[in-house]
Amino acid sequence: MIEHGILLVVSLENEGAGLVAACMIAIVPGYISRSVAGSYDNEGIAIFCMLLTFYFWIKAVNTGTIMWATMTALAYFYMVSSWGGYVFLINLIPLHVLALILLGRFSSRVYVAYSTLYCIGTVLSMQISFVGFQPVQSSEHMLALGTFGLCQLYAFTQYLRAKLSPANFELLFKALLTTLLATLGTGIVVLTITGKISPWTGRFYSLLDPSYAKNHIPIIARYINHGYRYKEGYGPRIGTPMSGAERARRFREHRKAAAADREYLYHWNTYTMDEE
Repeated sequence: MIEHGILLVVSLENEGAGLVAACMIAIVPGYISRSVAGSYDNEGIAIFCMLLTFYFWIKAVNTGTIMWATMTALAYFYMVSSWGGYVFLINLIPLHVLALILLGRFSSRVYVAYSTLYCIGTVLSMQISFVGFQPVQSSEHMLALGTFGLCQLYAFTQYLRAKLSPANFELLFKALLTTLLATLGTGIVVLTITGKISPWTGRFYSLLDPSYAKNHIPIIARYINHGYRYKEGYGPRIGTPMSGAERARRFREHRKAAAADREYLYHWNTYTMDEE
């Protein structure tokens, strides 16, 4: 786990930062409890798989090559086969892609990386018995599916923009967007009513209300690691790395913005979801 922590930070910054990150990871109680001390559970493997997937994803975004995107998909498959927490990955990575689109940082590298990851990763994950067809039926996977479709639409839009005049492009874009939204909305409603898409689960509601799981799912309320607020204990458990979000924000303003945006989203999402 520490070795991949080094590689992850090196891909963002440099070798010195990687060594510092490794030292910090080695002494963070939260990681120790979910890796070395938790080796009897699948989570001991999952933390390694998660870091490995993030490392390959950053390499894929920075290079835009199918090779690194395929490696990301294989690491994601490893994560799926080890722990149900893979849902965290398949939602955080699409969230990163959406953030890049909104920030105007979407590029052909991101398109190749995510399209390859989603296609190969989804097919591989469906080979796991407890996953099955959930990637195309479960509401927890809809963000990944929707982001994949949005990437194709965005790339097609950029192609049309280069081929058509501004007036014709605007007219065609409005017509296509209206048709797509109407079709997509109707399809989601029909599939949800007929039961083809499972209803929203506690994970989704936890995104809207971080206290939902603790208040409505008794088994989560019993675990102390789900009950912390920052001032009560989250900060001491995570320690100095909590300031990583601020460092990522500053780093994003200078270089390698796409990779730094993923780092910022990771820190924000970790703090938010821990409050459940």
